[in-house]
Order: sequence, then structure tokens, then C-alpha cells
Amino acid sequence: MSLTHLGAVFILFLGLVSQTFAQSPVSVSGRAILMEITSGVGPFASNGSVAIVTSSTDSSYVTVPLTQGVNSGLGTYAYTKTGANTATITCTDGSVGANLVGQLTSTSATTGTFRFTVEGDSRFYQTGTFSLPSGLVPTTLRGMTFSMNVLMGVSPFANSGSSRIIFDAQSDTYQVVDVYGNQTSSGSFSYSPGATGSATLYLTDSVYGAINSQTLSWRSGTSGVYYIESQSRSYQAGTFTAVQSVIITPPSITSQPSSLTVNGGSLASFSVTASGTAPLSYQWRKDGTNLSSGTSSTYVIASAQTTDAGNYSVVVSNSAGSVTSASASLTVNKATPTIYVWPSASSISSG
Repeated sequence: MSLTHLGAVFILFLGLVSQTFAQSPVSVSGRAILMEITSGVGPFASNGSVAIVTSSTDSSYVTVPLTQGVNSGLGTYAYTKTGANTATITCTDGSVGANLVGQLTSTSATTGTFRFTVEGDSRFYQTGTFSLPSGLVPTTLRGMTFSMNVLMGVSPFANSGSSRIIFDAQSDTYQVVDVYGNQTSSGSFSYSPGATGSATLYLTDSVYGAINSQTLSWRSGTSGVYYIESQSRSYQAGTFTAVQSVIITPPSITSQPSSLTVNGGSLASFSVTASGTAPLSYQWRKDGTNLSSGTSSTYVIASAQTTDAGNYSVVVSNSAGSVTSASASLTVNKATPTIYVWPSASSISSG
């Protein structure tokens, strides 16, 4: 092989290696960039912590101060991956009134360094380290309670302070309560887990109407930062903690249905005992086919016929899952004829 060919192979190898170990994400939509400021002056602060939280549905963002003395902001952003480990984020900030250009250099898939400058004004710059939250994202919010700490923005829910969103354990509904435990609104929700460390929550509120989205960036499985957008273009951002306030236990069968042998025309009754978080639903089946009348813990056949013979089982369900019982057979003996009037002896006289 010639030196030219060896050089081409080596260059190809380097390209494959750089792709294999590429760290910068392709997108930061719906995620938070947590920044620790180590030097510089403006546009956020001389030191401290700040989070840039991007919307999961559009190009807007908010800058959430995580320590005192850090400036908040909001606007629109554009993100471009410029290399295997480099990217640029340009924030058109309404608070500063200028473009903030951030150069991001990744050292891993979730950490790196940054340098922000104000476009057209070299006096202002900022450097430090950043991380992308990669906490475990819950697959459902049912039965959870969110404590929201409002750090910036206006309605919905509050302009400052804190509130709680309590998600129902059995349905996609919620209620919002203030620090005194008073309900201030309620509604329905849908929840979509997204990329690593992020999720989107959609709310339809009884007081505030449809809220476009609530971007949740999970720093751990129980905390993170959030950004709410509403259809009226009002917004709110801050930090949250989440706890599982209601533990939903999936059903389990503690007593299986028993096999039966009955005579034709007799009563046949199957029953099951199950545990788990209520409400539990039941669906009895014969030979694998659902029985329309079998929706309780007991299934009764008032007058069993030979056509009722077969294998019976039941599926027990709740919002956490389902379990199927063992099969119980039903054997129906043919009914024995019952003679109620016996023939009597008679005599015939000759004529």
C-alpha cells in the first residue's frame, strides 16, 4: 500500500474516531444549560450560577438565576453544532437588548466550558463551566406532587413565591394549591418524556386556560428547573422538587379461582381475590375470550349447560398494570332426568 493510501486511511480513521467520541449534542431543545460563572463581567453576573432553559416547543428561552445577584432574561435562541465537541448558541435577549453569543466546548456528553460575549461590545464577556442535566426522567407524573419555586416571570399560578401541583394517582388531572394548602386552580394534563433529562408537560387549566407547555429539565429524579409558557405569552420559570405522594401498587392475585364440576342446570361460581391500589377492574374470560358480563371479582353462571364447559380466567387491572389469574376449568355433567310421577299398576276386567 502506498503512502498516499496510508494517509487516506489514517485521515478516515481520525474522522471515524472524532464521530465516535463526539460530545456536543445536536440539539438543546427542551433542555437546561446550567452554567457556573468563573470570570468576566456581564451579561449575567461576575460570578454565581444561572440556567438557560430552552422551550421544547419553540425557539424561546429563559435565563433563570440560581444564585443571588445573577440577572434573569428571556428571548429567542439559535443553536448550531459546529464540531464534534463544539457548538454555538446565540441568544437574542430582550432584557439586555442585544445578541449574546456563547461558545460551548464539551468535555463529555453533559459537561464542558463556555465563553459568552455581547455581540458588538467586547467589554462584556463571561466564562465558566456548564452541565446539561441528565437526571432520571419519570415515565408518568400520576401520584406525584411538584413543589414549584418561582424565580422569574408572571402568571400563571404566581408571580413569586411557591406553589404545588398535585397530580392525581388514577387519572390525568391535577390541582394547584398555595403555600397554605388552598386550591387555586385545577385541570387536566398530558406528559411526554423527552431526551435525556428533559420532559414536556401540557396543562389545560380551569383558571388560566390552555398552557402551551411546561419544559421540565430534571437535574435528578426528584428535582430540576422548569419553564412555563402560556397561550397568552405569559411565562414563568424557576426550580422544582418532585415527590411520589401516592404510591400506586400494581395488582397481584392472592387467591386463584378454583376448578368446578357441576351437574347441568346447577349454579357455577368462580371467584378471585386480588390486592393492589384501588380501583381494581376485572375481566373474566372463557377460553381466552372476554365475557361481557364478567367484570367483578366473582363470575356466576346461574344454570350451567354443557356449552359453558371450558377454561376460565380473569385479568385484574389498575393504573399501574395488570395480572392474569391461573385458568380454572368448568366441567358440566349432563343432567339426569328426574321422574316426578311413576306409572301405577292397573287391571283390566274381561268382558
